Amino acid sequence: MWTALKCTRKSTRLQNKEFRDFFSEFERINKLPTTTTPASQPKRNKGKPLQETFLRPSINLNFANYSTYRNDRLAHRGGGTAILVKNSIAHHSINIFTSTVSISSIEIEGPSGNIAVCSLYRSPSSSVHSFIPDLIKIFSNKSQCIVVGDFNAKHRSWNPHGTTNKAGTALHNYARSCGYVISAPSDPTRIPIQLNHIPSVIDIGLSCGLNTITVESRYELTSDHNPVHFVINFNFHISHLLNCKTITNWNKFQDILSTTIAGNPTINNTEEIEEAINSLNYNIHTAINQSSKFKSMKQDFTLVPCSTKIKIRGKNHLRKLWQHTRYPPLRTELNRLQRDIKRNLLIIKQREWDDALVECNNSDNSLHKLIARAKKKPITYPPLLGFRGLIYGTREILEESFQENRTPYDDDHIDKVDRTVRSNINLNIICNIILKLDNKKAPEPDQIKNISLKSLPINAITLI
Repeated sequence: MWTALKCTRKSTRLQNKEFRDFFSEFERINKLPTTTTPASQPKRNKGKPLQETFLRPSINLNFANYSTYRNDRLAHRGGGTAILVKNSIAHHSINIFTSTVSISSIEIEGPSGNIAVCSLYRSPSSSVHSFIPDLIKIFSNKSQCIVVGDFNAKHRSWNPHGTTNKAGTALHNYARSCGYVISAPSDPTRIPIQLNHIPSVIDIGLSCGLNTITVESRYELTSDHNPVHFVINFNFHISHLLNCKTITNWNKFQDILSTTIAGNPTINNTEEIEEAINSLNYNIHTAINQSSKFKSMKQDFTLVPCSTKIKIRGKNHLRKLWQHTRYPPLRTELNRLQRDIKRNLLIIKQREWDDALVECNNSDNSLHKLIARAKKKPITYPPLLGFRGLIYGTREILEESFQENRTPYDDDHIDKVDRTVRSNINLNIICNIILKLDNKKAPEPDQIKNISLKSLPINAITLI
């Protein structure tokens, strides 16, 4: 289940604080059903699309345990979109280039396919002729997609008490022709300040491939746009296991690739090169999934009491005030809180250590393992040495940065490198390069690890 909260946020300090308070209260309320509903019911994974953020690149929009994807409007005042996504949800951002609407978009990664979630804002003064082409770009090649936001589109089907404009008519006809679903609340989403204006429903959702979407307009903020709450039922659980270990059978991995990859295909143009690269990446990922098993890693974590969390939150707030004001009493109170928090954490750790000692016994060597972990010394890495045996520090780095030639100059070595680069690449060179790769190095954007490259069969290396 996906819970989306569509909001319009202004940049004034009052409304900024009001939005953050509402955000925290919404988080607290949505945590309550997880303790009262049966375990078989899916969890509510949360995302917050925002429109008219009024944000500039210099203004931060950060919330704990959330990732922020934003598209600020730099040409004119106002506008802008953003999406806040829970870190526990497997997702990635996508770029969609539009001409008249502002959009921030992500894709939720699921076992049966990805689901696109977009936050859209359309200015009332933008051209209606480019509105539908932008929607076509957004829904292109997407089997499951939902777009929520301020469309500034009015139609009798979702705005029965108001008028109809050109954007609403175009959107209604486009949704009917393509079979898309328009989701709108029964209550108005925009309450105008002017008394002679009629409340309207312009904050809606447009979706394809998704069923059972419930929408509710909430009277929570002082903004003229109400927050709109979308609840979407997905066909899979999207909880993301962060602590997961992959155990791969590399012999099975090689056998799968030996039968699925052609050794030396015929390539005539650049498009076929891109297709061959994409096909190779797909085959490698498929082989890893088919030859691997996944084991969740259970790690012990410390449960910090709520009273200590409140002290930590207050300490962080005081530290920011001290950094801005340098007011001495704030520093005194900050030091007192730090000592108090440190004392509480030491008590918690001591209590956990006592509980661990009570649970240990000699029959399963748990006591021996506990003592071995406690006596294990941290690894001390030696200092970095330069080519002349000097320890690298700030002074040495500055000295070498102003030298004309910071490294020895060797003409013979340069000629040797030049001859090596000009020589034709063969299979042995590729194998030697792969063997020298570091297994612990982070993978590139294709998410293929170096240990997987070292296990490639000869036909896959020939394809490379």
